[in-house]
Amino acid sequence: MKNFSILLLKDSNFGVSQYHFGAKFMFFLLTLILVGAGALGWKFFDQHQTILKQAQLLEKQENTKIAFQQRIDLYDGRESRISFLENYVEELKQSSHNSDVMFKKHLALFRSNTHKLDELHDYMCQTLEAQCTPKLKDQTNPQQTVQWLDQIYQDFLLFNQSLQEFASNRRSFEEQANTIQQLRGQLVETEQDLSEHMEFLKVNQATVIRLTKKISKTTGIRLSKTGKTKRVKAKTGRGGPTILDSLSLDSPQTLLSSGSLRSFLYNNSDNYYETVAQLEDLSQLIERNQSFWRHTPTVIPVRSRALSDRYGMRKDPFTKKR
Repeated sequence: MKNFSILLLKDSNFGVSQYHFGAKFMFFLLTLILVGAGALGWKFFDQHQTILKQAQLLEKQENTKIAFQQRIDLYDGRESRISFLENYVEELKQSSHNSDVMFKKHLALFRSNTHKLDELHDYMCQTLEAQCTPKLKDQTNPQQTVQWLDQIYQDFLLFNQSLQEFASNRRSFEEQANTIQQLRGQLVETEQDLSEHMEFLKVNQATVIRLTKKISKTTGIRLSKTGKTKRVKAKTGRGGPTILDSLSLDSPQTLLSSGSLRSFLYNNSDNYYETVAQLEDLSQLIERNQSFWRHTPTVIPVRSRALSDRYGMRKDPFTKKR
């Protein structure tokens, strides 16, 4: 039979000491270690179970807390919805009250406008002396009111059409009046221009007569009446004398009328044609004799009483040069 023992040696100043442990002690020590290990294992298992239970308890408490918080949130949401609905109901009541007040105001305004429209319609009918729609008797009947407004609308369309025609005619009359006024102004300006032109012709006629006499006296050429064909002026369609025809052409301060100016032109046109024909003949005669006159001496070709050796020297009758 085998025996196990433990031998411990200890070195000291007194020498080596020896300790001897037998098999029983070893068995006791091993048993003690196993019992301690089993106790520790059981303790560990018990602690593990306790931790698991506490974890499950905490999870359950957390779930309960979440559920409770959800209920609280649900109650808060319901309370906020209830508050919102209460406020919304109050707003609807206030809006209903405002709508009622606004409806009453609009109804009063509509009745007032209807009354004014009826008065305006009657006034226009009386002014235009036309047969119009009768007055509205019952304003509380919507159908009758709508029919009456439709008839009023048709009447106003007719009134508007009449006003447009009147405005168009008025513009046409105004344009015609403006045109007449412009034509009157142009007529006055034309009469003034004609009177000034007649005065200018009279002055020119006197100047032509004076120059004709002077030319005849200077050249010795007698201007006789020509036998040219005279243009015959039609004297039809002149009309009779008017009040303006009594104005004198000799008065420069008086506005000459178209009748008097026309009469003056007709009476003096032949004299103008005759004078123009004479001046044309005189111009042709002067042009025809110009070369002969330029080569004909007009003074004696001497410097003194004795004859000079430069026969034919003379002064030019026009330039006065030798």
